Amino acid sequence: MNMKKIIILLFTMTIPIGVIAENVTIDQLEKLYHTLDSLVEHQPNIIQEKQKKIKVIRDGLSDHKLTDSDRFRIQERLYNEYMAFKYDSAHLYATNNIALAAKMGDIHKLQQSKLRLVHILSVTGLFGKAHEVLDSIDKSQLNKEELIEYNREQNDVRLFESEFAADSPYYDEYFDSSLAYRKTITELAEEGSLNQVFAKATYIAEQGQYAKAAIMLEDYLKKLKSGDRNYSILTSTLAFIYEKMKKPTQQEYYLLLSSISDLRGAIRENNSMRELAMVLFEKGDYNRAFIYMNVSLNDAIFYGTRLRNLQVGQLSPKVVKAYQQMMIEESHRNKIWLGIVSVASFLLAICLVYIIKIRKRQQENAKRIERINKELSMNIEKAERAGILMTESNRIKDEYIGRFMELSSSLIDRADSQRKLENRLARDKKLTELYAELKSSKYINDCVSDFYNSFDTAFLNIYPTFTDEVNKLLSNGYTIVPKEEKLTTELRILALIRLGITDNQKIASILRSSITTIYTYRSK
Repeated sequence: MNMKKIIILLFTMTIPIGVIAENVTIDQLEKLYHTLDSLVEHQPNIIQEKQKKIKVIRDGLSDHKLTDSDRFRIQERLYNEYMAFKYDSAHLYATNNIALAAKMGDIHKLQQSKLRLVHILSVTGLFGKAHEVLDSIDKSQLNKEELIEYNREQNDVRLFESEFAADSPYYDEYFDSSLAYRKTITELAEEGSLNQVFAKATYIAEQGQYAKAAIMLEDYLKKLKSGDRNYSILTSTLAFIYEKMKKPTQQEYYLLLSSISDLRGAIRENNSMRELAMVLFEKGDYNRAFIYMNVSLNDAIFYGTRLRNLQVGQLSPKVVKAYQQMMIEESHRNKIWLGIVSVASFLLAICLVYIIKIRKRQQENAKRIERINKELSMNIEKAERAGILMTESNRIKDEYIGRFMELSSSLIDRADSQRKLENRLARDKKLTELYAELKSSKYINDCVSDFYNSFDTAFLNIYPTFTDEVNKLLSNGYTIVPKEEKLTTELRILALIRLGITDNQKIASILRSSITTIYTYRSK
Protein backbone atom coordinates (compact mmCIF):
# COMPACT_ATOMS: atom_id res chain seq x y z
CA MET A 1 0.00 0.00 0.00
CA ASN A 2 1.49 3.39 -1.01
CA MET A 3 1.60 6.40 1.29
CA LYS A 4 -1.29 8.15 -0.40
CA LYS A 5 -3.58 5.19 0.21
CA ILE A 6 -2.48 5.10 3.84
CA ILE A 7 -3.39 8.77 4.27
CA ILE A 8 -6.79 8.21 2.63
CA LEU A 9 -7.38 5.24 4.92
CA LEU A 10 -6.53 7.29 8.00
CA PHE A 11 -8.85 10.08 6.89
CA THR A 12 -11.75 7.69 6.34
CA MET A 13 -11.42 5.67 9.56
CA THR A 14 -14.72 5.88 11.43
CA ILE A 15 -14.94 7.20 14.97
CA PRO A 16 -17.71 5.83 17.23
CA ILE A 17 -19.55 9.15 17.60
CA GLY A 18 -22.80 7.34 18.30
CA VAL A 19 -21.47 5.85 21.53
CA ILE A 20 -23.16 7.48 24.49
CA ALA A 21 -20.41 8.91 26.67
CA GLU A 22 -22.03 7.49 29.78
CA ASN A 23 -21.42 3.94 28.46
CA VAL A 24 -17.78 4.30 27.36
CA THR A 25 -15.69 1.18 28.03
CA ILE A 26 -11.96 0.69 28.46
CA ASP A 27 -11.91 -1.31 25.21
CA GLN A 28 -13.42 1.62 23.30
CA LEU A 29 -10.82 3.98 24.77
CA GLU A 30 -8.02 1.63 23.70
CA LYS A 31 -9.38 1.52 20.14
CA LEU A 32 -9.38 5.32 20.08
CA TYR A 33 -5.82 5.40 21.42
CA HIS A 34 -4.82 2.99 18.65
CA THR A 35 -6.37 5.34 16.07
CA LEU A 36 -4.69 8.38 17.63
CA ASP A 37 -1.28 6.65 17.75
CA SER A 38 -1.63 5.76 14.05
CA LEU A 39 -2.44 9.37 13.18
CA VAL A 40 0.52 10.64 15.25
CA GLU A 41 2.78 8.25 13.34
CA HIS A 42 1.51 9.51 9.98
CA GLN A 43 1.14 13.20 10.93
CA PRO A 44 4.00 14.33 8.61
CA ASN A 45 2.18 12.79 5.65
CA ILE A 46 -1.13 14.38 6.68
CA ILE A 47 0.59 17.78 6.92
CA GLN A 48 2.15 17.20 3.49
CA GLU A 49 -1.27 16.49 1.97
CA LYS A 50 -2.62 19.67 3.59
CA GLN A 51 0.24 21.72 2.12
CA LYS A 52 -0.37 20.25 -1.33
CA LYS A 53 -4.02 21.28 -1.12
CA ILE A 54 -3.05 24.82 -0.05
CA LYS A 55 -0.53 25.10 -2.91
CA VAL A 56 -3.22 24.26 -5.46
CA ILE A 57 -5.40 27.06 -4.08
CA ARG A 58 -2.48 29.53 -3.80
CA ASP A 59 -1.43 28.87 -7.40
CA GLY A 60 -4.77 30.35 -8.43
CA LEU A 61 -3.55 33.80 -7.34
CA SER A 62 -0.92 33.82 -10.11
CA ASP A 63 -3.63 34.29 -12.76
CA HIS A 64 -3.28 37.92 -13.95
CA LYS A 65 -6.82 37.93 -15.29
CA LEU A 66 -8.35 37.64 -11.80
CA THR A 67 -10.87 40.28 -10.78
CA ASP A 68 -10.64 41.81 -7.31
CA SER A 69 -13.67 39.78 -6.31
CA ASP A 70 -12.02 36.52 -7.51
CA ARG A 71 -8.80 37.38 -5.70
CA PHE A 72 -10.75 38.16 -2.52
CA ARG A 73 -12.52 34.79 -2.75
CA ILE A 74 -9.25 32.84 -3.21
CA GLN A 75 -7.56 34.72 -0.34
CA GLU A 76 -10.63 33.95 1.83
CA ARG A 77 -10.18 30.26 1.04
CA LEU A 78 -6.49 30.47 1.91
CA TYR A 79 -7.33 32.20 5.19
CA ASN A 80 -9.76 29.39 6.06
CA GLU A 81 -7.11 26.76 5.27
CA TYR A 82 -4.45 28.56 7.34
CA MET A 83 -6.71 29.74 10.21
CA ALA A 84 -6.05 26.67 12.37
CA PHE A 85 -2.92 25.57 10.49
CA LYS A 86 -0.40 28.47 10.52
CA TYR A 87 -0.81 31.88 12.15
CA ASP A 88 1.42 34.11 10.01
CA SER A 89 -0.09 32.90 6.71
CA ALA A 90 -3.65 33.32 8.00
CA HIS A 91 -2.70 36.82 9.25
CA LEU A 92 -1.25 37.68 5.83
CA TYR A 93 -4.37 36.74 3.85
CA ALA A 94 -6.73 38.37 6.37
CA THR A 95 -4.69 41.59 6.11
CA ASN A 96 -4.56 41.37 2.29
CA ASN A 97 -8.34 40.98 2.15
CA ILE A 98 -8.86 44.02 4.40
CA ALA A 99 -6.87 46.12 1.92
CA LEU A 100 -8.62 44.53 -1.07
CA ALA A 101 -12.10 45.03 0.41
CA ALA A 102 -11.28 48.70 1.12
CA LYS A 103 -10.12 49.10 -2.48
CA MET A 104 -13.34 47.49 -3.73
CA GLY A 105 -15.42 49.72 -1.43
CA ASP A 106 -17.31 46.62 -0.16
CA ILE A 107 -18.17 47.43 3.47
CA HIS A 108 -19.39 43.90 4.29
CA LYS A 109 -16.26 42.21 2.94
CA LEU A 110 -14.20 44.75 4.89
CA GLN A 111 -15.99 44.01 8.19
CA GLN A 112 -15.76 40.24 7.60
CA SER A 113 -12.03 40.46 6.89
CA LYS A 114 -11.47 42.53 10.04
CA LEU A 115 -13.28 39.90 12.10
CA ARG A 116 -11.07 37.19 10.54
CA LEU A 117 -8.02 39.21 11.60
CA VAL A 118 -9.38 39.63 15.14
CA HIS A 119 -9.68 35.87 15.48
CA ILE A 120 -6.06 35.29 14.47
CA LEU A 121 -4.81 38.06 16.76
CA SER A 122 -6.81 36.63 19.70
CA VAL A 123 -5.53 33.09 19.19
CA THR A 124 -1.92 34.24 19.17
CA GLY A 125 -2.34 36.46 22.26
CA LEU A 126 -2.12 39.88 20.54
CA PHE A 127 -5.10 41.11 22.55
CA GLY A 128 -4.34 44.85 22.34
CA LYS A 129 -4.25 44.73 18.56
CA ALA A 130 -7.38 42.55 18.51
CA HIS A 131 -9.32 45.15 20.58
CA GLU A 132 -8.01 47.91 18.31
CA VAL A 133 -9.41 46.16 15.20
CA LEU A 134 -12.72 45.43 16.98
CA ASP A 135 -13.03 49.09 17.95
CA SER A 136 -12.58 50.08 14.29
CA ILE A 137 -15.70 48.13 13.30
CA ASP A 138 -18.93 50.11 13.07
CA LYS A 139 -21.58 47.78 14.58
CA SER A 140 -24.38 49.74 12.96
CA GLN A 141 -23.15 48.63 9.52
CA LEU A 142 -23.17 44.90 10.39
CA ASN A 143 -25.89 42.56 9.22
CA LYS A 144 -27.25 39.88 11.55
CA GLU A 145 -24.69 37.18 10.64
CA GLU A 146 -21.82 39.66 10.91
CA LEU A 147 -23.14 40.85 14.28
CA ILE A 148 -23.19 37.27 15.56
CA GLU A 149 -19.60 36.81 14.38
CA TYR A 150 -18.64 40.15 15.98
CA ASN A 151 -19.99 39.00 19.37
CA ARG A 152 -18.30 35.61 18.94
CA GLU A 153 -14.92 37.28 18.38
CA GLN A 154 -15.51 39.60 21.38
CA ASN A 155 -16.20 36.44 23.42
CA ASP A 156 -13.09 34.68 22.10
CA VAL A 157 -10.79 37.62 22.84
CA ARG A 158 -11.91 37.72 26.46
CA LEU A 159 -11.84 33.94 26.76
CA PHE A 160 -8.21 33.81 25.60
CA GLU A 161 -7.41 36.76 27.89
CA SER A 162 -8.86 34.82 30.82
CA GLU A 163 -6.62 31.83 29.92
CA PHE A 164 -3.60 34.10 29.94
CA ALA A 165 -4.74 35.62 33.23
CA ALA A 166 -5.42 32.28 34.96
CA ASP A 167 -4.68 32.41 38.71
CA SER A 168 -4.60 36.23 38.57
CA PRO A 169 -7.10 38.84 39.93
CA TYR A 170 -8.13 39.70 36.35
CA TYR A 171 -9.40 36.24 35.45
CA ASP A 172 -12.99 36.75 36.60
CA GLU A 173 -13.26 40.12 34.86
CA TYR A 174 -12.29 38.67 31.46
CA PHE A 175 -14.34 35.53 31.92
CA ASP A 176 -17.54 37.27 33.04
CA SER A 177 -17.24 39.62 30.07
CA SER A 178 -17.01 36.63 27.70
CA LEU A 179 -20.18 35.15 29.23
CA ALA A 180 -22.08 38.37 28.49
CA TYR A 181 -21.19 38.08 24.80
CA ARG A 182 -22.24 34.43 24.76
CA LYS A 183 -25.63 35.39 26.12
CA THR A 184 -25.99 37.97 23.35
CA ILE A 185 -25.17 35.31 20.72
CA THR A 186 -27.92 33.02 22.05
CA GLU A 187 -30.40 35.85 21.56
CA LEU A 188 -29.20 36.74 18.04
CA ALA A 189 -28.47 33.31 16.50
CA GLU A 190 -31.11 31.10 14.93
CA GLU A 191 -32.46 28.40 17.25
CA GLY A 192 -30.64 25.12 16.69
CA SER A 193 -27.74 26.67 14.76
CA LEU A 194 -24.15 25.90 15.77
CA ASN A 195 -23.58 29.43 17.10
CA GLN A 196 -26.75 29.29 19.21
CA VAL A 197 -26.22 25.75 20.54
CA PHE A 198 -22.55 26.27 21.39
CA ALA A 199 -23.04 29.68 23.01
CA LYS A 200 -26.03 28.51 25.06
CA ALA A 201 -24.42 25.21 26.11
CA THR A 202 -21.22 26.86 27.30
CA TYR A 203 -23.23 29.64 29.01
CA ILE A 204 -25.47 27.26 31.01
CA ALA A 205 -22.48 25.03 31.79
CA GLU A 206 -20.94 27.98 33.61
CA GLN A 207 -24.19 28.22 35.56
CA GLY A 208 -23.66 24.62 36.72
CA GLN A 209 -26.09 22.95 34.28
CA TYR A 210 -23.43 20.54 33.02
CA ALA A 211 -25.69 17.59 32.16
CA LYS A 212 -28.05 19.74 30.06
CA ALA A 213 -25.11 21.39 28.30
CA ALA A 214 -23.55 17.99 27.52
CA ILE A 215 -26.81 16.70 26.00
CA MET A 216 -27.10 19.80 23.77
CA LEU A 217 -23.53 19.46 22.47
CA GLU A 218 -23.73 15.67 22.00
CA ASP A 219 -26.95 16.05 19.98
CA TYR A 220 -25.36 18.64 17.69
CA LEU A 221 -22.13 16.63 17.40
CA LYS A 222 -24.01 14.04 15.30
CA LYS A 223 -24.22 16.64 12.49
CA LEU A 224 -20.44 17.09 12.31
CA LYS A 225 -17.59 14.92 11.05
CA SER A 226 -14.22 14.17 12.60
CA GLY A 227 -11.52 16.33 11.02
CA ASP A 228 -13.72 19.42 11.01
CA ARG A 229 -12.56 22.23 13.32
CA ASN A 230 -16.05 22.67 14.82
CA TYR A 231 -16.09 18.95 15.65
CA SER A 232 -12.76 19.37 17.45
CA ILE A 233 -14.06 22.38 19.41
CA LEU A 234 -17.31 20.66 20.48
CA THR A 235 -15.57 17.48 21.63
CA SER A 236 -12.95 19.53 23.49
CA THR A 237 -15.74 21.47 25.22
CA LEU A 238 -17.53 18.23 26.13
CA ALA A 239 -14.29 16.97 27.69
CA PHE A 240 -14.17 20.16 29.79
CA ILE A 241 -17.82 19.71 30.88
CA TYR A 242 -17.29 16.05 31.89
CA GLU A 243 -14.17 17.08 33.81
CA LYS A 244 -16.38 19.48 35.79
CA MET A 245 -18.89 16.64 36.32
CA LYS A 246 -16.09 14.47 37.81
CA LYS A 247 -16.41 11.86 35.05
CA PRO A 248 -12.82 11.18 33.99
CA THR A 249 -13.62 8.33 31.57
CA GLN A 250 -16.01 10.52 29.56
CA GLN A 251 -13.51 13.40 29.72
CA GLU A 252 -10.78 11.13 28.32
CA TYR A 253 -13.17 9.82 25.64
CA TYR A 254 -13.91 13.29 24.26
CA LEU A 255 -10.29 14.44 24.53
CA LEU A 256 -9.41 11.44 22.35
CA LEU A 257 -12.12 12.30 19.80
CA SER A 258 -10.99 15.94 19.73
CA SER A 259 -7.28 15.02 19.36
CA ILE A 260 -8.08 12.55 16.57
CA SER A 261 -10.12 15.21 14.77
CA ASP A 262 -7.26 17.75 15.14
CA LEU A 263 -4.71 15.37 13.63
CA ARG A 264 -7.01 14.18 10.90
CA GLY A 265 -7.87 17.73 9.86
CA ALA A 266 -4.25 19.00 10.23
CA ILE A 267 -5.55 21.45 12.87
CA ARG A 268 -2.38 22.72 14.55
CA GLU A 269 -4.01 25.39 16.71
CA ASN A 270 -5.33 22.91 19.24
CA ASN A 271 -5.66 22.27 22.95
CA SER A 272 -6.95 18.72 23.41
CA MET A 273 -3.68 16.89 22.80
CA ARG A 274 -2.03 18.86 25.61
CA GLU A 275 -5.00 18.20 27.93
CA LEU A 276 -4.87 14.50 27.04
CA ALA A 277 -1.13 14.42 27.82
CA MET A 278 -1.92 15.88 31.25
CA VAL A 279 -4.60 13.21 31.86
CA LEU A 280 -2.16 10.45 30.90
CA PHE A 281 0.56 12.02 33.06
CA GLU A 282 -1.75 11.93 36.07
CA LYS A 283 -2.61 8.28 35.29
CA GLY A 284 1.09 7.39 35.19
CA ASP A 285 1.25 6.65 31.45
CA TYR A 286 4.40 8.74 31.02
CA ASN A 287 5.39 7.26 27.67
CA ARG A 288 2.19 8.32 25.85
CA ALA A 289 2.07 11.59 27.80
CA PHE A 290 5.58 12.40 26.57
CA ILE A 291 4.71 11.58 22.94
CA TYR A 292 1.46 13.59 22.96
CA MET A 293 3.12 16.52 24.71
CA ASN A 294 5.78 16.64 21.99
CA VAL A 295 3.08 16.59 19.30
CA SER A 296 1.29 19.45 21.08
CA LEU A 297 4.54 21.43 21.45
CA ASN A 298 5.47 20.94 17.78
CA ASP A 299 1.98 22.04 16.72
CA ALA A 300 2.18 25.17 18.89
CA ILE A 301 5.62 26.08 17.52
CA PHE A 302 4.54 25.44 13.92
CA TYR A 303 1.34 27.46 14.29
CA GLY A 304 3.05 30.30 16.14
CA THR A 305 0.68 30.82 19.08
CA ARG A 306 2.21 32.19 22.28
CA LEU A 307 -0.69 30.99 24.44
CA ARG A 308 -0.31 27.32 23.47
CA ASN A 309 3.49 27.55 23.74
CA LEU A 310 3.09 28.89 27.27
CA GLN A 311 0.58 26.18 28.26
CA VAL A 312 2.71 23.35 26.83
CA GLY A 313 5.79 24.91 28.41
CA GLN A 314 4.15 24.71 31.84
CA LEU A 315 3.45 20.99 31.36
CA SER A 316 6.68 19.99 29.64
CA PRO A 317 9.06 20.00 32.64
CA LYS A 318 6.75 17.71 34.64
CA VAL A 319 6.27 15.23 31.80
CA VAL A 320 9.93 15.27 30.76
CA LYS A 321 11.07 14.74 34.35
CA ALA A 322 8.64 11.85 34.83
CA TYR A 323 9.62 10.38 31.47
CA GLN A 324 13.33 10.63 32.28
CA GLN A 325 12.73 9.01 35.66
CA MET A 326 10.81 6.23 33.92
CA MET A 327 13.69 5.72 31.48
CA ILE A 328 16.22 5.66 34.37
CA GLU A 329 14.14 3.04 36.19
CA GLU A 330 13.77 1.04 33.00
CA SER A 331 17.54 1.26 32.43
CA HIS A 332 18.12 0.07 36.00
CA ARG A 333 15.74 -2.84 35.46
CA ASN A 334 17.52 -3.69 32.20
CA LYS A 335 20.88 -3.77 34.02
CA ILE A 336 19.46 -6.10 36.66
CA TRP A 337 18.03 -8.34 33.96
CA LEU A 338 21.33 -8.23 32.08
CA GLY A 339 23.14 -9.41 35.23
CA ILE A 340 20.60 -12.19 35.74
CA VAL A 341 20.93 -13.23 32.09
CA SER A 342 24.76 -13.23 32.36
CA VAL A 343 24.70 -15.50 35.43
CA ALA A 344 22.10 -17.69 33.80
CA SER A 345 24.22 -17.90 30.64
CA PHE A 346 27.28 -19.01 32.67
CA LEU A 347 25.25 -21.69 34.45
CA LEU A 348 23.78 -22.70 31.11
CA ALA A 349 27.28 -23.13 29.64
CA ILE A 350 28.23 -25.48 32.51
CA CYS A 351 25.02 -27.43 32.04
CA LEU A 352 25.67 -27.58 28.30
CA VAL A 353 29.11 -29.23 28.80
CA TYR A 354 27.55 -31.78 31.16
CA ILE A 355 24.69 -32.41 28.75
CA ILE A 356 27.16 -33.01 25.87
CA LYS A 357 28.92 -35.72 27.90
CA ILE A 358 25.62 -37.35 28.78
CA ARG A 359 24.56 -37.04 25.16
CA LYS A 360 27.61 -38.97 23.96
CA ARG A 361 26.82 -41.79 26.37
CA GLN A 362 23.22 -41.77 25.26
CA GLN A 363 24.29 -41.99 21.60
CA GLU A 364 26.45 -45.05 22.32
CA ASN A 365 23.61 -46.67 24.25
CA ALA A 366 21.22 -45.70 21.48
CA LYS A 367 23.35 -47.49 18.88
CA ARG A 368 23.36 -50.67 20.98
CA ILE A 369 19.63 -50.40 21.53
CA GLU A 370 19.14 -49.79 17.81
CA ARG A 371 20.97 -53.03 16.93
CA ILE A 372 18.89 -54.97 19.45
CA ASN A 373 15.70 -53.33 18.15
CA LYS A 374 16.55 -54.29 14.56
CA GLU A 375 17.03 -57.92 15.55
CA LEU A 376 13.85 -57.80 17.62
CA SER A 377 11.97 -56.16 14.74
CA MET A 378 13.08 -58.88 12.34
CA ASN A 379 11.89 -61.59 14.73
CA ILE A 380 8.63 -59.80 15.33
CA GLU A 381 8.16 -59.40 11.56
CA LYS A 382 8.71 -63.12 11.03
CA ALA A 383 6.26 -63.91 13.81
CA GLU A 384 3.73 -61.48 12.34
CA ARG A 385 4.04 -63.06 8.89
CA ALA A 386 3.58 -66.50 10.39
CA GLY A 387 0.61 -65.22 12.37
CA ILE A 388 -0.92 -63.68 9.26
CA LEU A 389 -0.51 -66.91 7.32
CA MET A 390 -1.97 -68.90 10.21
CA THR A 391 -4.86 -66.48 10.55
CA GLU A 392 -5.54 -66.60 6.84
CA SER A 393 -5.32 -70.39 6.83
CA ASN A 394 -7.75 -70.61 9.75
CA ARG A 395 -10.09 -68.14 8.07
CA ILE A 396 -10.03 -70.17 4.85
CA LYS A 397 -10.57 -73.35 6.79
CA ASP A 398 -13.47 -71.92 8.77
CA GLU A 399 -15.08 -70.39 5.70
CA TYR A 400 -14.86 -73.54 3.60
CA ILE A 401 -15.84 -75.95 6.38
CA GLY A 402 -18.96 -73.85 6.96
CA ARG A 403 -19.71 -73.66 3.27
CA PHE A 404 -18.98 -77.39 2.82
CA MET A 405 -21.42 -78.36 5.56
CA GLU A 406 -24.06 -76.00 4.26
CA LEU A 407 -23.61 -77.25 0.67
CA SER A 408 -23.60 -80.90 1.76
CA SER A 409 -26.80 -80.42 3.74
CA SER A 410 -28.38 -78.64 0.76
CA LEU A 411 -27.34 -81.42 -1.66
CA ILE A 412 -28.65 -84.12 0.73
CA ASP A 413 -31.98 -82.32 0.95
CA ARG A 414 -32.07 -81.88 -2.82
CA ALA A 415 -31.18 -85.61 -3.39
CA ASP A 416 -33.87 -86.67 -0.92
CA SER A 417 -36.46 -84.52 -2.72
CA GLN A 418 -35.39 -85.99 -6.07
CA ARG A 419 -35.61 -89.55 -4.66
CA LYS A 420 -39.10 -88.94 -3.31
CA LEU A 421 -40.20 -87.53 -6.65
CA GLU A 422 -38.87 -90.55 -8.57
CA ASN A 423 -40.45 -93.03 -6.06
CA ARG A 424 -43.83 -91.28 -6.40
CA LEU A 425 -43.66 -91.49 -10.20
CA ALA A 426 -42.67 -95.19 -10.04
CA ARG A 427 -45.44 -95.96 -7.51
CA ASP A 428 -47.99 -94.24 -9.71
CA LYS A 429 -46.60 -96.12 -12.74
CA LYS A 430 -45.89 -92.85 -14.56
CA LEU A 431 -43.04 -94.44 -16.47
CA THR A 432 -42.85 -91.81 -19.18
CA GLU A 433 -42.51 -88.99 -16.67
CA LEU A 434 -40.11 -91.11 -14.56
CA TYR A 435 -37.94 -91.75 -17.60
CA ALA A 436 -37.98 -88.03 -18.49
CA GLU A 437 -36.95 -87.14 -14.96
CA LEU A 438 -34.13 -89.75 -14.95
CA LYS A 439 -32.95 -88.55 -18.33
CA SER A 440 -32.98 -84.79 -17.35
CA SER A 441 -29.72 -83.12 -16.25
CA LYS A 442 -31.52 -80.32 -14.41
CA TYR A 443 -30.89 -81.87 -11.03
CA ILE A 444 -27.14 -82.15 -11.68
CA ASN A 445 -27.01 -78.61 -13.16
CA ASP A 446 -28.76 -77.17 -10.11
CA CYS A 447 -26.31 -78.97 -7.85
CA VAL A 448 -23.37 -77.66 -9.86
CA SER A 449 -24.86 -74.15 -9.76
CA ASP A 450 -25.22 -74.39 -5.99
CA PHE A 451 -21.63 -75.60 -5.75
CA TYR A 452 -20.34 -72.71 -7.88
CA ASN A 453 -22.37 -70.16 -5.92
CA SER A 454 -21.17 -71.55 -2.59
CA PHE A 455 -17.54 -71.63 -3.81
CA ASP A 456 -17.70 -68.10 -5.23
CA THR A 457 -19.27 -66.66 -2.07
CA ALA A 458 -16.79 -68.35 0.22
CA PHE A 459 -13.78 -67.32 -1.89
CA LEU A 460 -14.87 -63.66 -2.25
CA ASN A 461 -15.54 -63.46 1.47
CA ILE A 462 -11.90 -64.39 1.99
CA TYR A 463 -10.48 -62.36 -0.94
CA PRO A 464 -13.02 -59.56 -1.68
CA THR A 465 -10.67 -57.66 -4.03
CA PHE A 466 -9.57 -60.74 -5.98
CA THR A 467 -11.17 -59.74 -9.30
CA ASP A 468 -9.62 -56.21 -9.23
CA GLU A 469 -6.19 -57.61 -8.36
CA VAL A 470 -6.36 -60.13 -11.22
CA ASN A 471 -7.34 -57.39 -13.72
CA LYS A 472 -4.35 -55.29 -12.63
CA LEU A 473 -2.05 -58.15 -13.63
CA LEU A 474 -3.59 -58.59 -17.09
CA SER A 475 -2.31 -56.79 -20.18
CA ASN A 476 -3.95 -53.52 -21.26
CA GLY A 477 -7.25 -53.95 -23.09
CA TYR A 478 -8.00 -57.34 -21.54
CA THR A 479 -10.02 -57.51 -18.34
CA ILE A 480 -12.33 -60.11 -16.81
CA VAL A 481 -15.76 -58.72 -15.86
CA PRO A 482 -18.16 -61.22 -14.22
CA LYS A 483 -21.74 -60.91 -15.42
CA GLU A 484 -24.35 -62.87 -13.55
CA GLU A 485 -21.88 -65.17 -11.78
CA LYS A 486 -19.75 -63.89 -8.96
CA LEU A 487 -16.73 -65.54 -10.62
CA THR A 488 -16.19 -66.58 -14.23
CA THR A 489 -14.60 -69.93 -15.19
CA GLU A 490 -11.24 -68.17 -15.70
CA LEU A 491 -11.49 -66.56 -12.24
CA ARG A 492 -12.46 -69.93 -10.63
CA ILE A 493 -9.38 -71.57 -12.15
CA LEU A 494 -7.20 -68.73 -10.78
CA ALA A 495 -9.04 -68.93 -7.44
CA LEU A 496 -8.21 -72.66 -7.12
CA ILE A 497 -4.59 -71.90 -7.97
CA ARG A 498 -4.64 -69.16 -5.30
CA LEU A 499 -5.86 -71.81 -2.82
CA GLY A 500 -2.90 -74.04 -3.75
CA ILE A 501 -4.64 -76.44 -6.18
CA THR A 502 -2.45 -76.35 -9.30
CA ASP A 503 -3.01 -79.83 -10.84
CA ASN A 504 -5.03 -79.45 -14.04
CA GLN A 505 -6.77 -82.80 -13.54
CA LYS A 506 -7.95 -81.83 -10.06
CA ILE A 507 -9.08 -78.42 -11.27
CA ALA A 508 -11.03 -80.05 -14.15
CA SER A 509 -12.62 -82.53 -11.75
CA ILE A 510 -13.65 -79.82 -9.23
CA LEU A 511 -15.04 -77.49 -11.90
CA ARG A 512 -16.60 -80.40 -13.89
CA SER A 513 -14.80 -79.25 -17.01
CA SER A 514 -12.68 -81.11 -19.54
CA ILE A 515 -8.93 -81.13 -19.15
CA THR A 516 -8.72 -79.40 -22.54
CA THR A 517 -10.87 -76.52 -21.33
CA ILE A 518 -8.63 -76.08 -18.28
CA TYR A 519 -5.50 -76.04 -20.48
CA THR A 520 -7.13 -73.45 -22.80
CA TYR A 521 -8.12 -71.08 -19.98
CA ARG A 522 -4.74 -71.41 -18.25
CA SER A 523 -2.98 -70.61 -21.56
CA LYS A 524 -5.08 -67.45 -21.96
